[in-house]
Amino acid sequence: MMRHIDDLRDAIAQRLPPSDQRFLLHELEVDLRNNCQSEEQMMQHDGFPEEQAHRQAHQALYRTLHRLEGVLLGGEVKATLEELWVVRETIQNHILQEDARIANWHRVQNISPDSPD
Repeated sequence: MMRHIDDLRDAIAQRLPPSDQRFLLHELEVDLRNNCQSEEQMMQHDGFPEEQAHRQAHQALYRTLHRLEGVLLGGEVKATLEELWVVRETIQNHILQEDARIANWHRVQNISPDSPD
């Protein structure tokens, strides 16, 4: 995901055509949604007790992308780069805090998140 953010940042800074920027944002959203869907399937399968709260955290991530899209469509480079920074920080914080809770729970439960059982 961070690669997509970096690519989008570069496209905005280099003032690539808006269609290229929207494509890169779409790629970021697809990657984020796929990642979140995989996590949600794993949480449901493994019985993660904070699954609903984590799903709500995913919804918050989607909202940050939606806000970024609105700013991107406005065409102001500085505002778009600032909002992209917010998206990057929000995703990183989610990984370091929310996803870490799942990993810690898996360790305590002695469940490998990569195994089907």
